[in-house]
Amino acid sequence: PALVLGVEPFLGAAEPLFAAEQYALTAGEETYAASKAELEAALEELTTGEESYASNKKTLEAAGRTLADSAEQIEEARASVAEWDEDYPTMVSAIETYDASVAEYEEGLAALEEAEKEYAEGLAEYEDGLASYEEGKAEYEEGLADYEEAVAEVGENRQTLADGRKDYEEGLADYEEAKAEAEAEFADAEQEIADAKKEVEDIDYPEWYVLTRLTNASYYSFTSNADKVSDIARVFPVFFFLVAALVALTTMTRMVEEERTEIGVMKALGYGRRAIFLKYLLYAGVGSVLGAVIGVLVGQWIFPTIIWNAYGIMYYYTGFKTAFLAQYALPSAFAAILSVLLAVWAAVHGTLADCPARLMLPKAPKEGKRIFLEHIPFIWNRMKFTYKVTARNLFRYKQRFFMTIVGIAGCTALLVAGFGIRDSIGGIVDIQYNELQQYSLTLELDDEASDEDREALAEALTEKQEDYLEIYCELLDVSCGDASETIYAEVPQDADRFPEFINFRERKTHEAVAFDENSVLLTEKLANTLGVSVGDTFTLENGDGEKAELTVTGITENYLRGYVYVGMEAWKEAYGESPDCQTWLVKSSASGEEEENAETEELLQFSFLSSAQFASALITTYDNMLGKIDYIVIVLILCAGLLAFVVLYNLIYINISERHKEIATIKVLGFHRGEVNAYIFRETFLLSIFSILAGLVTGFCLHRFVILTVEVSYMMFGRKIHPVSYLYSACITMIFTILVSLVMSRQLRRISMVESLKSVD
Repeated sequence: PALVLGVEPFLGAAEPLFAAEQYALTAGEETYAASKAELEAALEELTTGEESYASNKKTLEAAGRTLADSAEQIEEARASVAEWDEDYPTMVSAIETYDASVAEYEEGLAALEEAEKEYAEGLAEYEDGLASYEEGKAEYEEGLADYEEAVAEVGENRQTLADGRKDYEEGLADYEEAKAEAEAEFADAEQEIADAKKEVEDIDYPEWYVLTRLTNASYYSFTSNADKVSDIARVFPVFFFLVAALVALTTMTRMVEEERTEIGVMKALGYGRRAIFLKYLLYAGVGSVLGAVIGVLVGQWIFPTIIWNAYGIMYYYTGFKTAFLAQYALPSAFAAILSVLLAVWAAVHGTLADCPARLMLPKAPKEGKRIFLEHIPFIWNRMKFTYKVTARNLFRYKQRFFMTIVGIAGCTALLVAGFGIRDSIGGIVDIQYNELQQYSLTLELDDEASDEDREALAEALTEKQEDYLEIYCELLDVSCGDASETIYAEVPQDADRFPEFINFRERKTHEAVAFDENSVLLTEKLANTLGVSVGDTFTLENGDGEKAELTVTGITENYLRGYVYVGMEAWKEAYGESPDCQTWLVKSSASGEEEENAETEELLQFSFLSSAQFASALITTYDNMLGKIDYIVIVLILCAGLLAFVVLYNLIYINISERHKEIATIKVLGFHRGEVNAYIFRETFLLSIFSILAGLVTGFCLHRFVILTVEVSYMMFGRKIHPVSYLYSACITMIFTILVSLVMSRQLRRISMVESLKSVD
């Protein structure tokens, strides 16, 4: 067929040329035939004229001879006039014969002239026909040459056409054969289509579900996590606003007490309470507004970026761009400013209530009271004087006491929460893949894998001395009440060997959880999500859409993804048949990336294997993802350190400022530098120790709240905080306390002993 298709265009192109040449040849032949007919007609007329001319000439000659004979006879008659009389009748008869001959001669002569005229006309027509004949003959010869060329070309084309027809016939035979086979296949396919249509017709009419984007797992998960961050955001600001209010209250209280005399003078000069009050409000308000502006600008860029990057462990999204959000910035700034102004009002309100005379005198010291330790002589009597003074001062200045407790405890709590988050999240990968999952390689077989393929794979693993277990593993839907999740269901072929590959245990006590052919185990996170415990039932939908009620026989520790572990007999009882075990768990002997890659390439030579994945790849992935938690820890440490520094610096500065005379007096009494520093900073260290203890407890609660809040659906974070994290938190807080004390020790050295000799009067 291909050759025929190739020749036919050539023949199609040659046929118009051939037709043109054929037409020219035919026209030449017709012209030649017409010219030849005209020539033959003219020749025939010429021949007729010649015959008539010859006949007339003969007649004329005969008449001439007759006339000559008559003349001779007349002469003879004249000669024999004598005899004329005798022969007069004969003469009259001869004259009559002569006259008739003359008439006949004249008629012959006229006929001869007419014949000559016709002969001349025929000769002219003959010559014209001969010229036309010559032209037609020339055209005929040219047409004949073109005809012969066209005939030759047609001959070649006919040969090509013959060859093409031969190839066409051969291709047609192949086509008919293939057509027969195709028709047979089409018939089979049509039968299959008919069977499929019948199966489709037998399918129940489907139910339509209109789903919003909230039903999308990723969108719902991201929205849920955003809500969790919002929950955390409702707690931390309250804590920081409280610290800001305490710092402002302590600072402004100290400022008002230092300017007590100035306030009394202003009141004595006639300044009203509103004017004096406005002075301190403006002083604190300007500072709080500047701080709020800086905090908003920095906070809306640094913290969102850190949190966004931290959540990159679970989502893939485009680059993050921060924007100024007035709906969050303005309320936050207003709340911060309001906290400071309320503290200012509380500090100034009581002082402005006194009269100017009392305000211009130093504030009378508070009445001394016995503290709790004084009621315990066994302890109090054995304490040094400086320690007794320190103990009394701790409870004497209650405002500083509670502010220090709140500030330093908050610092410690943030550190504990930061390190705890790192412990809870950073350790789950190691526990999951080194303690709970005892296998290191997962193989997935195609649905087309035969028994011979399985035997070949088993033989290959046996040669490597690698233990394996066949299981059924599929992503299914599980529900209980209104709660539902998409999890992995695993059914082992051999339930007795399954605990050798997965360590089933209770998270807190590490006691083993039993598993057999009739067991149904849920992971802890999944059980909490569904709200079920041992003995409760839940619904599991298999891959064919069949739902079954299963009873929980145990809850096991697990951190990554959700799993339902079902024994083979329990599965048969629920669904009536055994599942196909297309997943193999392998305890591979390969160690290191090179050996694992080599074994993967070797195993994937089996065409029926769809995938081979080592646990080390997942460990690396999760480690890279969870490594971003360090950002959160660093932020919490920086915030905690800044909080501790601000609180301690402010408190120590106020403590030193309020006790100038006392410090100058003990210097006069002979206290050297170290004793003076210990006298003042001992209180700070003791308050820090109490605050650290309170902060460790608070940090434990804060860590639990944060972990439960930010935990995602498919991942359970750890609940434990390593003891070393508590130690780190306490040490860092104490380091900040020491650093602030070293910075403030210069203030003690600047206090002059002359201060003790000054009198208010």
